Amino acid sequence: MKKTFAVYQKELKHFFYSPIAYIVIAAFVIIAGIFFYLYLSSFVEAAFMDMIRSQQYRTPPQKFNVNLQLIRPFFWNLALISLFVLPLVTMRLFSEEKKSGTVELLYTRPLSSVHIVLGKFFAGVTFYLVMLIPTMIFMLLLFIYGNPEFWPVVSGYLGLLLL
Repeated sequence: MKKTFAVYQKELKHFFYSPIAYIVIAAFVIIAGIFFYLYLSSFVEAAFMDMIRSQQYRTPPQKFNVNLQLIRPFFWNLALISLFVLPLVTMRLFSEEKKSGTVELLYTRPLSSVHIVLGKFFAGVTFYLVMLIPTMIFMLLLFIYGNPEFWPVVSGYLGLLLL
């Protein structure tokens, strides 16, 4: 376990000492924010237009479901973005070792391949969690100003984590 943790710490240092990690996180959050804004604005516009239509024709307004019309497409788009971003991040794990010439040092240490792979895997998962944490601000704003259900949001983030 100590050996895996040592590889994990080394990989996290490599991730967060390079500016590329921050650029990837910023790009991910900006793209997620754009999608959230687009879905939220279309949801609000549809609800507003329905309210005007119901007042004009004296009919009851439709019920809009924020879970189906905002949260589900938002998480679907986050998963789609992650399908492009995650391979970019994880391919760097072993290629950086080969590029810097430290792969020979890594293999000559008393580490098994399992320790190396698990350490790099957990570092990649941690980096992905750090990428997802800023997107939780969007859901927090939705809970403050709206009334979405809690469990679809939790299952959405769990699904993104298992991606």
